[in-house]
Amino acid sequence: MRIIAGTLRGRQLRSIDSPGLRPTTDRVRESIFNILNSRITFGGMMVLDLFAGTGALGIEALSRGAAHCHFVEMNGRAANTIQQNLIELGLRECGTVLQRDALRHIVGTEQEYDLVFADPPYAATIFDRLVHDLFALGRIRDGGLLVLEHSGFMQGRSTDVALLETTRHFGDTGISIYRKKEDH
Repeated sequence: MRIIAGTLRGRQLRSIDSPGLRPTTDRVRESIFNILNSRITFGGMMVLDLFAGTGALGIEALSRGAAHCHFVEMNGRAANTIQQNLIELGLRECGTVLQRDALRHIVGTEQEYDLVFADPPYAATIFDRLVHDLFALGRIRDGGLLVLEHSGFMQGRSTDVALLETTRHFGDTGISIYRKKEDH
């Protein structure tokens, strides 16, 4: 796994082999950032990487100019791997690794983010709640985006608080990008 673009382009990321951990492939990650590049500027952004796994999405955002990223990951080995990646890449001050439940983090924090990545287990039944809570609780700033990775068999949809901007499929992986509805 490598960093695709930005100041750390080409640098390798550590990964772990752990049941339930499904790192986003370089191809899908590159596609995500190509979509985002037409919508946002990364400079100075506050980013949240939920179900962070190896931290590849948040680290990619940092490489492209994001100011800081919170990495939320329950798996202790994965959280340690993210910390190692941050140290080895000279990003220790730009990233905070939080070993905790993602939904509890959303409810328990007051932090607002410009960009949120969420890659929950495909078998999880929390997708609707995750989208709702991030926007309804004000965790995503006005103009901010949520990038939700899900099974390619699932189709994203707008909710009462979130507008689905696009859904793309890459084999058995789907990516849905949401923005806060204007009236919320």
